[in-house]
Amino acid sequence: RDILKARFEQRGTSGVVSLYKNLAYIYTMGSPIAAITQIQDLAFSLYRNGVYGTVIALVKAATGRTVTMQDLGLDLVGVEFTESGLASDWVRSVFTAIGLKHIDVMGKLTLAEAGFNRLVAEAKDNPTKMMVKLQTIFGAEAEGVLADLQAGRTTDNVKYLLFSEVADFQPVSLSDMPEGYQRAGNWRILYMLKTYPLKLLDV
Repeated sequence: RDILKARFEQRGTSGVVSLYKNLAYIYTMGSPIAAITQIQDLAFSLYRNGVYGTVIALVKAATGRTVTMQDLGLDLVGVEFTESGLASDWVRSVFTAIGLKHIDVMGKLTLAEAGFNRLVAEAKDNPTKMMVKLQTIFGAEAEGVLADLQAGRTTDNVKYLLFSEVADFQPVSLSDMPEGYQRAGNWRILYMLKTYPLKLLDV
């Protein structure tokens, strides 16, 4: 109950604290060096999907022949950068200008595309094992999701699976955040640049 209340009654930063936080993001991450470090995200796909699967997915992501960030309901970098307001818009503009957004999108879509290919292969090679996994997530809809995977269809339920592939490794939604972060309000300033390392500890 406490977790659900924190999630749906979450409070973000406001006023001067929000302005300071966003200016600090621009100062600490607003350079091409910060963008280059996003390449490390490919390591997650290499670990989960192997070298071949990652390379194939990376080519598709680079040429736009894959699902989009909008398809997966994903935003830039992580959930801590998605608050609304003028200063938050500045952060997103800077991240776009230095190339961080592009590299981040490539990493996420590579992980999702490689995950899709792996899930399709598993659904065809061992449908019984895949059905057990799907039933814990989708319940009565599991059989339909299995059929979608075997046919290589990217339905809404399959996109949910791909979102989960990314969320396993990156803090892309409020549900990935600690209860303290959700309730913190202006004290979220203490979580600055820490949500990603916290996720890595979990990984």
